[in-house]
Amino acid sequence: MHVEGIRDLAPVAASLPKGVVIRPGRREDLDHAEEVDLAIYRIQARAPSFASLPLDREARQAEWLEVDFDEQGLSYVVAEAGGKIVGQSLIFGADPVLGIGHDAAALVAVSVLEERRGEGIGLALFAEIVRRAVDAGYARLVTNWRITNLSASRFWPARGFRPIYHRLHRAIGVG
Repeated sequence: MHVEGIRDLAPVAASLPKGVVIRPGRREDLDHAEEVDLAIYRIQARAPSFASLPLDREARQAEWLEVDFDEQGLSYVVAEAGGKIVGQSLIFGADPVLGIGHDAAALVAVSVLEERRGEGIGLALFAEIVRRAVDAGYARLVTNWRITNLSASRFWPARGFRPIYHRLHRAIGVG
């Protein structure tokens, strides 16, 4: 159902799409974070994922509004075009567990509004978040994706992530 992947950190080159600026995220940007974050949920609701579980949007927005910009090792970046947030990414120090040491950053997501996908915004966000992770002293980056999210299943391995965990969910007596 899910793959957790890890990659060693090395600089990534990416071109910035015309009219798009990648910049540090600010507290006031979090008001728009949920809209961009929902892009992933909308994609996963379609085939072949069919992940149509109800999403508590109020709780999800509250999570974004709780981001502590002063947390050591945390970095939030946004992609802005025409004064509108069209993408975002966030890293913070990963919890050390088997296979993931103290030197790893957790990459929450690289989210881009669906109507802006395919322009290279995700690649530019990823390059910037990798640069920030290197600058913060991290040696590795860890993230996860739903196996049936075909774009994520292509994107992350193409960025050098190698699987370290597979998670399976099985519902018994449902349906």
